[in-house]
Amino acid sequence: MRPGYLLVTAGALAALVALSSCGRDEARRARSTVQLMEDPVVLQMVLNRCNQSAAVHDEECRNAREAVGRLEQQRPAEERKQKQVQAASDFERAREQRRQREELERRRQEASEKVDPYTMPLVEPMQGAEETQSEASPPQQLPPSS
Repeated sequence: MRPGYLLVTAGALAALVALSSCGRDEARRARSTVQLMEDPVVLQMVLNRCNQSAAVHDEECRNAREAVGRLEQQRPAEERKQKQVQAASDFERAREQRRQREELERRRQEASEKVDPYTMPLVEPMQGAEETQSEASPPQQLPPSS
């Protein structure tokens, strides 16, 4: 086999591949409903084209209209999900605020109930209290010291 023969065969094969790919018109193939749902810019572009040309029987226009219908059906479910997430976060926030309020109230209650004997004022016993105490119990006598 000659080296030139291999080069000519490779060149012919490359030219054949290039020409076969030029024959395909992928841009004009109708996009599927899923493809249109995934790309809202293309969906809007296709809908504008369909509305301007009034192409009722065009496959891509039918797919675009179906994609819009499916997206509209999905929207309420997504909105419900967002509302549930928002409600859960609001609930958590309210619970945390309540916990903080209760903690503050508990600390205030503890501070007001705490008795510190070192900071208490010295008060002399009242006159009436001594008399009732002396009547209730006789005075104790100390044993004589030796």
